[in-house]
Amino acid sequence: MNPTPAPLDNAEHAASEALAPEWLSPLLRRRGVSGTVHSGGRVVREWDRFGWLEWARQADLMRLDPRVQMAWQARASELRAADWTVTPADHPDGERYAEHVRKALGLDDEPGMMRRTWGQFIDEAAWFAYYGGLPFEVVLRYDIATGWVVPLDLEARIPSSIERWGEGDRLGPLEQYQRGGGPTPEPIPGDRLLMFTRGQIGTDWTGNGLARSAWAAWYRRNRLVDLRTLALARLGVLAPEVSYDPEALRAMFAPQAMRDGGSGDPSSLVTGAVDRAVDNITAADAGERVTLVSIKDALEFRWNTGEKFDPAPLIATDERETQEIYAAFGVEFLAMGMGGASSGNRSLGEVHASLLRRMTIEDADAMQSAINGQWRDGGGLVGMLCQLNMHDFDPAALPTVEHQGLAPDTFAESLGAMAGLAAAGILTPDDGLESMARSAMGAPPLEDADRRSALERRAAGGDPGARLMARYAAARGRHG
Repeated sequence: MNPTPAPLDNAEHAASEALAPEWLSPLLRRRGVSGTVHSGGRVVREWDRFGWLEWARQADLMRLDPRVQMAWQARASELRAADWTVTPADHPDGERYAEHVRKALGLDDEPGMMRRTWGQFIDEAAWFAYYGGLPFEVVLRYDIATGWVVPLDLEARIPSSIERWGEGDRLGPLEQYQRGGGPTPEPIPGDRLLMFTRGQIGTDWTGNGLARSAWAAWYRRNRLVDLRTLALARLGVLAPEVSYDPEALRAMFAPQAMRDGGSGDPSSLVTGAVDRAVDNITAADAGERVTLVSIKDALEFRWNTGEKFDPAPLIATDERETQEIYAAFGVEFLAMGMGGASSGNRSLGEVHASLLRRMTIEDADAMQSAINGQWRDGGGLVGMLCQLNMHDFDPAALPTVEHQGLAPDTFAESLGAMAGLAAAGILTPDDGLESMARSAMGAPPLEDADRRSALERRAAGGDPGARLMARYAAARGRHG
C-alpha cells in the first residue's frame, strides 16, 4: 500500500500554523476566554486580582456554561426544596405576632400580601449561594384594608451592578451602576436591605460563593474547550485520503486491457479507477449520497486524522476539570462514571448526597438567620414587620421563620427495616409506632376502630408463636 503523500504534508503544515502564537492569541480573544492573551510565549491573565465587580461578572459568564449550569441547578434544587413555616415565641403575644408575619409574607397556607409568593422569592434568593452575597431591597407599602405597612416585594439587586456595599464596617448605603442607560439608582439604606451572605467573615458582605470555588476549573476548562475545538478542526480531521497499490491495480486491470485490444497497458484503467474513487469520497465528504466501493489490498479510502493527534488526553482533562466544578458545588455524584467504573458505586453516591444535604442545610440556616431577629442593617425582616405594625412592640414576642424538610428523617429512612426487626422480636409493633409510620408516609391517621394490641398485631403479622398462642386460647375457650 502506498499512501498518498499530500494529506501528510497538509497535516504538518496545519499543525505548525494552528499552534503558532499569531493564530492562538486572536483565537482566545475571539472565542470567549475573557482576559487572556499570549505574550512572549506566556499566558498573561488580566484577572489575577479580583475585586467584587470582576468576580460577579465572571460568575455571570460562568452561568452560560452547561456544566456549571447543571451543577448549580442540582445544588439549588436542594435548597429550594425546603419548606418554610412561622413558629410563635413562648410569649403571651407570640401567636398574635406570628399570625401577622404569616399574613404579610404568605407562609403556612396564607395567601400573602406581596405581589409574588414566598416560594418565588426563595427561588430567587437561592442564588446567594452561587454569588456569595445577594441583597434584596425591602419595598414597603401601606395596606389600606388592614392599616399595616407590609412588603410590596423583596427585590434582588444584581450582583454585577453593585459598586459599593456601604461605609466602613456597616452595610449600606448600597450604591449601584446603572445597567442599560438611564439615571443612576438612588443608594439603598442598610435598614431597607435583606442581605443573604454565604461564608461571611467579619464585614465581608460578598462572602464566599460557590462560583468562586469553581472558577479556576471553569477557566481552565473554558480554555481547553477552545483549544480542543481548534485542534479537532485543524488537526483532528484532515482531508479524506485515497490509498492504493499501483501494481495490484495494474495486475487486476491487465486482463481487461488485453480484451479491449491495443497495447494491453492498464495504466488508463488504473488512473480512471483512482479518479472515480477520489470523486466519490469527495462527494461523500460533502454530504452527498454515494456508494463507496473499496478493493481490498488494492484501492481503499478513509477519513484521515493526523497521525500525532490523539484527542483522548484532551477529553480526560476535560473530565477532570468538570469533576472539579461538580466538587465545588458539592454535587460530585453528577460525575459518576466519568472517572472509571469504581467511582459509580451506590455507597459513594449516598455519601455525596448526604454531604450535599448538610451543606444545603447550612445555606438555609444562613437565610433563616438573616430573616429573623430584630430590625437591623441587612437583616431582621421579621423584626421590621412587627416593629412597624405592633404598637405594643416587644422583641421577646418575635416569631421565627424556620426551614423544614432538609434535615434527614431517620425514622422515615428506617421504615424498610421495621418488618425484619418485628419478625426477629427486636421491635414490638404498637399503635404509637403505626401512627409514626403513617405520618412519615403521609398516610391518614390511625382510626380508633383500627387500634390493636401488640399480641393482635403479632398474630396478624404471621408470628408462629403468636398464632399458636391464639389457637391454644381459642381451643381452651371451646372446651371449657
